[in-house]
Amino acid sequence: IVDELIGGRVSHCYGHTFSRPLGRFAFQRALARVSKSPGTMVYGNTTSYGENEAASYAALGAYLGVDIQAQRLMPSGHAVNPVPVTEAIRIPDIDEIVAAQIFCGESVRRTEGVEQFTGTAAVDALADRLVDGARRFKASVLAGLTEAGIDIADPFEMFLSLRRIGAKRLEELYGPGREEAGAPNGRRPVEPSPVLDEISERAAQALTRLPAAQRSAIAASDLRIVTATTDVHEYGKRLLDDMLAQLGVTALDGQVSTDPDRLAEVARGADAIFLSTYNGVALSFLKSLKSELAARGLDVPVFIGGKLNQVPDTSNTSLPVDVGAELGAEGAIVCRSVEDFYAPLAALIEAKEPKEKTAQ
Repeated sequence: IVDELIGGRVSHCYGHTFSRPLGRFAFQRALARVSKSPGTMVYGNTTSYGENEAASYAALGAYLGVDIQAQRLMPSGHAVNPVPVTEAIRIPDIDEIVAAQIFCGESVRRTEGVEQFTGTAAVDALADRLVDGARRFKASVLAGLTEAGIDIADPFEMFLSLRRIGAKRLEELYGPGREEAGAPNGRRPVEPSPVLDEISERAAQALTRLPAAQRSAIAASDLRIVTATTDVHEYGKRLLDDMLAQLGVTALDGQVSTDPDRLAEVARGADAIFLSTYNGVALSFLKSLKSELAARGLDVPVFIGGKLNQVPDTSNTSLPVDVGAELGAEGAIVCRSVEDFYAPLAALIEAKEPKEKTAQ
């Protein structure tokens, strides 16, 4: 759309979800081959950060090493980005930001020449597959949109169509991988994302902390739960979808980066809404969602988790503040961790069963 229809130039950022060195290296080379302009930056692999600072420094060094050599061997213009190791715990302070920058600068200086004995055969092979898959995906999307009556020469119509269809549905319809039941979005990935494996492992681990009685009650129920996100951060939703699938609960797709009115429509006939949020809109989104539900005569409990924050209207810094208490006051079931939905959901089932028996 940008490069061909508008005549501009688009630059990409990547890196947050690339925890395996081979995939991280190959994606950079694939982008370097197809991009018409320099990249923006390589984001840090912060999904590997945790509570232990020393372990997080190992993760920092690991991804920086790959990114530095990738730029030396095939420069794409992406800025190497050392993320402070405390980011997984809290907003880093100035000294921690400076420390990460010094660590990166020294890593660049002390690894000079390593590229001379770095082999790239395996990296290039994966980059070939990624580029081929991307081109097939592009061709399939354009053919599908044309068949649907979309003017693929109109950038506005293209932007609007892609936004409304959403990434998940686009992959289901036109993804380059072959169709496979049970695979992400119904298709085998060209290259599996390590993040999806990590999410499945996290889901299984979290469910070990679900009390047996509550697990039996949830699994035996006929609950229909809508899962959605307020923004582009979809991994909380994926985690919930995975957990619900393992419990045998029907999950309805409320979509990623959804709008309150669209979510309220999907919630018709649902027993609960599981909402994941991140980007400082938790309270305003909840209030809008409640209004949309009320306008439709729906009384659906909303479970909300993720980054429970909101950028205040009066803020001059754009920094979000925690609004967990305010969310609870608005009637939401606040989940500071994914395990926090267990007891309220079991209670919802208990409250639902007598009503169903009375109705019968």
